[in-house]
Amino acid sequence: MVLPIMLVAPPAMSQESWILHLGAFKNVDSVNALVSKLRAAGYSAHTSPRTPVQGQLNRVFIGPDVSKAKLQGMQGRIAQMTGLSSSVVAYNP
Repeated sequence: MVLPIMLVAPPAMSQESWILHLGAFKNVDSVNALVSKLRAAGYSAHTSPRTPVQGQLNRVFIGPDVSKAKLQGMQGRIAQMTGLSSSVVAYNP
């Protein structure tokens, strides 16, 4: 007797992730300096595009993290360190 094989889809990811968006900048040197400063302070900073392009908008982010509250709690420290206002936004890879 052969039993049928039941295929079960993996569970959907129900947990949202968030990033802290610090801004969009055209000057590559400024972008690289900002990311270096954030990383030196222990933050997982990155850019989009991954390699910044001079003259084009290069976005700077921290994260992602599953805790929106954690990122919101970091906003004051980041603002003091960088002088920038930031926004917590949903992460869509």
